[in-house]
Amino acid sequence: MMAELSAASDETGGGMLNYRTAPWVENCVFAHNSAGKGGAVYNLMANDDVKGVFADGTPSPAFVNVGFVANYASERGGAFANDAFTYSSCSRCKFLGNACGGKGGAVYLDFTSSPAFEGSVFEHNFALDAGGAIAADGSSTFLLSRSVVTRNTARLAGGGIYLGTYGAVHGGATNLPRFHWCRIEGNTATWNGEQDLYYFAKDDAFIWHS
Repeated sequence: MMAELSAASDETGGGMLNYRTAPWVENCVFAHNSAGKGGAVYNLMANDDVKGVFADGTPSPAFVNVGFVANYASERGGAFANDAFTYSSCSRCKFLGNACGGKGGAVYLDFTSSPAFEGSVFEHNFALDAGGAIAADGSSTFLLSRSVVTRNTARLAGGGIYLGTYGAVHGGATNLPRFHWCRIEGNTATWNGEQDLYYFAKDDAFIWHS
């Protein structure tokens, strides 16, 4: 049996807010949630985390076979947002028809957040600014493996994926994701920006068989 979770928040995590917690979420759907940031789910760790693990050894949040459908964030991360050293994982998840008023129609990452998305689908998501499916700022080095990013739209740049700003607070490190056996195509940036993948300044990506 699959449960559907729907709620709203004026601030973060309309459906679920994880602060220094690491739930295992499986076989459910987050639908029609809304918030300012992280329309469905917002994950926040603390600065003493190392590689996504608390000082006491607790792992980061994990999502397995979860649907994120038609969620909305007025700012960033229509369905899902990570901040501050959050290394959450998403396996066999579907991000469908989510939207935001800023960056990251489905997912927004910042402050050295580097989650892993494996066997997941990002389709028909929309960002009013950049990153129709995924937007990454602040030296985020996420993994996208055996996943599909298609038919997403951003108004400015990165219809599929946007690799954005970083600065001295992150040691000057760029955003450096890894794409492994992925299909990133058929996305749209309506104001003639990069359709599928946008790189800001010295951002780059490790790409294998994609």
